[in-house]
Amino acid sequence: MLNHHEEYEKLINRFIDWAKKVDDIRGAIIVGSRARMNEAADEWSDLDLVIFSTNPEKYITSTDWLTNMGEYWITFIENDALGLTKERRVLHEDALDVDYVCYPAKGIPHLFKHPEIHKVIQRGIRVILDKDNELIQLNNIQHLEQEAFRISEYDLLNQINDFWFHAVNGAKKLLRGELFVAKSIIDSGMKRNLLYIVEIHSKAKNGLQYDTWHNGRFIEKWADPRIIAGLKNAYSYYDKTDIERSLMETMNLYRWVAMEACENLEITYPIHADEKATEWIINHIQS
Repeated sequence: MLNHHEEYEKLINRFIDWAKKVDDIRGAIIVGSRARMNEAADEWSDLDLVIFSTNPEKYITSTDWLTNMGEYWITFIENDALGLTKERRVLHEDALDVDYVCYPAKGIPHLFKHPEIHKVIQRGIRVILDKDNELIQLNNIQHLEQEAFRISEYDLLNQINDFWFHAVNGAKKLLRGELFVAKSIIDSGMKRNLLYIVEIHSKAKNGLQYDTWHNGRFIEKWADPRIIAGLKNAYSYYDKTDIERSLMETMNLYRWVAMEACENLEITYPIHADEKATEWIINHIQS
């Protein structure tokens, strides 16, 4: 079995050797797990490679350049993780997964002022190419203290009301027999609401600087163990009765997490929204 760490390093070196000879590529960095000091890469981690070019569109619209890094099996385009640009995702030989994110080189000074990019950089970066000596500033950003996290009462209550609205909405789809849509609402949209409140709960309990990562990454490590236990029953099969069960489990889990978070933050939990939504759902689904 191949050593994936070694294979990724070989791919990185092939990229560097090639990019040095390509005039429009002015710099490149590695972010994510293969640059982090904490929660570092394991054998299943992908490679997040950011290219700075005077012609970034070329690396999105064409694929001929990819063979410079070796053979590949699959490639496609999607938005990058921050939603700031497009990235080309590539599955190289032996399933080496690389996200090539392409930014305009002229935007480097402005790009690093973006708060979300600050967060990425502060988790760790690795400069692998810097033809114009512009990426050295990243070392300063990497060691800046993170801006204090703030919880807005308005946003928190808005999210809680959003959850209970969609609980009723999901129940209506279920009653209509639209299982796919109901399951999507309950197991996708409402779970995003749940993740938000789990993050708030963790910060309210452990301090606003407590690291909750993003998009549920490593949730098993940072969330309350009671929440992880509750998640075991919060998803459903594609079956009407089981979707009903998962809806109630998700509501019960969300309720105590949100109530504890509000209590710790000294914010009044919107009990009226909870009670009215729950009463309606019970009367219609369990009748």
